[in-house]
Amino acid sequence: MLAAKLLLVLFVLEKCFLEEVAGFQFELSKSTDWQYVGRCVDFTLKATLTASTPLSLKVRAPHVSSVPHMIILGSKVSKESNCTSYTGSSLSNITARTNNAELKDDLKIDLGTVTVTGTCVMYFDFKFQLISHTSFSNGAVIWPGFAVQYKDEAVFALQHGVKTMSSNSPQPTLNVKVEPAQPVFDASQSKMVVRVKVSHDCLRTLAKATSAEVTIDKPPSFTYSKFTKNTGSVDVTKKAVSGLVFQIGVMDFQQIMDIDIEFTFTPSSSKQGRDLENVVFYADVKAQGSGSCASEVQDYPICDSFSAGGAIYRPFQTCDSAPGSGNDNIVYESFYASSYSNQGQPEQGKFSSPGAWQPSNSLKTNLRQYLEVRFTSLVKLRRFAVQGQCDTSGYDTNRYVKAVEVYHTVNGATWKPVMEGSHIKVFQTNRKCQGTTIVPLPYDIEAKFVRVRPVDFENAIAMKVEFYGCKSSTSVKAPPIEIPQRSMISYSDKIIVCSSGMNREIGESSCHFTNASDGQTWQALHFMVRYVAFYNKATDKLYGLGGPEGIITFQSSSTIEEPWDVIPKIEFTSRRAASGDVITLAISNDTVVINDDESSLLPGSYDVLPDVDSFTYGFSGKGVHSSKDKGSSWSLRATWW
Repeated sequence: MLAAKLLLVLFVLEKCFLEEVAGFQFELSKSTDWQYVGRCVDFTLKATLTASTPLSLKVRAPHVSSVPHMIILGSKVSKESNCTSYTGSSLSNITARTNNAELKDDLKIDLGTVTVTGTCVMYFDFKFQLISHTSFSNGAVIWPGFAVQYKDEAVFALQHGVKTMSSNSPQPTLNVKVEPAQPVFDASQSKMVVRVKVSHDCLRTLAKATSAEVTIDKPPSFTYSKFTKNTGSVDVTKKAVSGLVFQIGVMDFQQIMDIDIEFTFTPSSSKQGRDLENVVFYADVKAQGSGSCASEVQDYPICDSFSAGGAIYRPFQTCDSAPGSGNDNIVYESFYASSYSNQGQPEQGKFSSPGAWQPSNSLKTNLRQYLEVRFTSLVKLRRFAVQGQCDTSGYDTNRYVKAVEVYHTVNGATWKPVMEGSHIKVFQTNRKCQGTTIVPLPYDIEAKFVRVRPVDFENAIAMKVEFYGCKSSTSVKAPPIEIPQRSMISYSDKIIVCSSGMNREIGESSCHFTNASDGQTWQALHFMVRYVAFYNKATDKLYGLGGPEGIITFQSSSTIEEPWDVIPKIEFTSRRAASGDVITLAISNDTVVINDDESSLLPGSYDVLPDVDSFTYGFSGKGVHSSKDKGSSWSLRATWW
C-alpha cells in the first residue's frame, strides 16, 4: 500500500506541476484543462531519479456516490538509458472499485527496485475517459489522483483537476475495427476467424450511442458460419437480411461491441508457398438512424469505416513438413533460451508441449530475449508458425508475441538474420492468444540452429514455435572443435570473454578482454576471432577460431589486441593436444537466468576460473562477475544482453 511518510499532497488545476523532494523530482502534466463528457484526457508523470530506489504508483479516478466520473483506459512506461533495469513490471493492473467491471478506475504499477546510474528520467503516461454521471454539471472540476512511493517509503501525491463540459449538439462518434485473428492462415484449416470491435472515438464523440448497425463486406470465396460474443461486449444480434449486418442497442462511452465471426473458405487460387492469396474484409458502422459511413449523405460524423487484410498460405508440394520421423523430415534435437521461468521452460516452446516458453520474470518484457531451436542435422526451412498463451485465471493477462526477428546459423558461431532487402525482416505474428499464425520465410534458409527473437508482445513474452521444411543435402564444413555460445579464459593478467551474438555488424567483435584488477573497462579482440579456444604454455600464445563460418584457425600476435595470425588447421590441432594447455571454460546451455533465483544470478562452483591477481572471475546466466574474497561476494562486470 502507498501508506508511509507522506511528503506532499497538493490540488492543482494548472497544466503542469513540478516538485523536487529529497533529490527526486516529479512533474505532472495533462493534455487539456477541460474536456467534453465521453472524450479522453492524457496525463504524463515525469519522474527524475537521482539514485536507485523502489518505485510504485497508484492512480485513481474521482468518485461520487460510489460511481467514477472517469475510467482509466491504459498506461505506458518509458525510460531513458540511465535507468538500467527494474526488478518489477511496467505492466499496470487496472481494476474497478465497484461491482461494474466496465468502470475501471483504479491503477497500480510496481516497478520493484529501479537501478539508476547518474540521473534517470522515467515517463508514466495515463489515458482517462470522462463518462456519464448523474452528478454532472457543466464546468464542474473533477480530480483524478496520483501517488508515487519511492526511497525510504516516501510518497509524492497529487490531485490534478479537469473541468467537465457538455456540448450544445451532442452526437456519438464510433470507431469500427475488423481484424483477422492471424495475418496468415493455413489453407488446410479451411476456416478463418475475424474479430470486429466497435467503440466510442474518445477524441471526437459527444454522446452515447442508443442504437448502431455494423455491416461486414467479405471476400466472395468466404461463407459466414457463426459469430461469438467476446467477454466484455454489449449484446449483439445478427440482422435477418442477406448480408452480414449486426445490431447493438445502447452503448455507453465505456462500453464496446466485440465479436468473433467465423468463416469457411473455398480455395480460389492455385498459388502455393510464399506466393500468398490476399483477402480483404470491410466493416462499416452507422448509429442512431444516420446514413452509413460509406454513404454520400450523413446526418453528422458519427462513424468510421475500416478495412483489414489477411492472407492464405498453401504449402509447397515438397519440403514443407512439420517435424517428424520420416527420412526427409526435420527433427528437433533440443530447445534452449536466453532465460526462462519455472512455468515456461524452453521445451515448452514446442507445439507439442503444454504452456509456452516465457523468459525469467525480470526479463519477460526484455526485447533481447530469444528462443533457440536446435536440429539433429542441417535443415532447409521454408516457414514457421507461432502460438501464444491465453490466461485461464480470469485476470485478462493473455501473453503472446506480436512480432519477431529470426536468426540462423550452421555452426553456432556465426548468426545471420533473415533479411528483407538491406534491413532485418520483422515478421508479424499473433494478434490474439488463441490460434496459430503461419509465417512464410521470404527465402529458404539452411541452418542447424535457429533463434526467434520477440520484438513486440502483448502483456509479456510467451511463445511456442514450429518450423516447416526438410533435411538439407548441402555439405557444410564444420569447425575443428565445437564453438560454444559463450566462453571465458584467463591469460596473463587478463580475462577474455567470447559470446556469439545474433546481430553483429561487420567489424564488430565477438570477444572482449579486461584486466583482472579492473573488470569494468573492456577492449575488443580483432573481429575475425569468434572464439578463443585455449592457451599454449610452450608458445605463450592463444589459439582460436573465426572467420565468416568459424572454421579459420588463428594464433594470437605479440599483443592480443592486434590482428591474429592465420595458421594451418593441423597446427591448431597439434597445439591443442599439448600437455599443460589452458582450455577455455565453456558456458553450458543450462547457465541461464531461471526465474530470477539466486543460483542463476551468481556464479556456481563449476563456473569459476582460477584466481588472477587475487581476483576470482566467474559467470552466471546474467553475465560475468568478479570477486575479491574468493567468491563470498560477487560484482557483476558485464551482461550477456
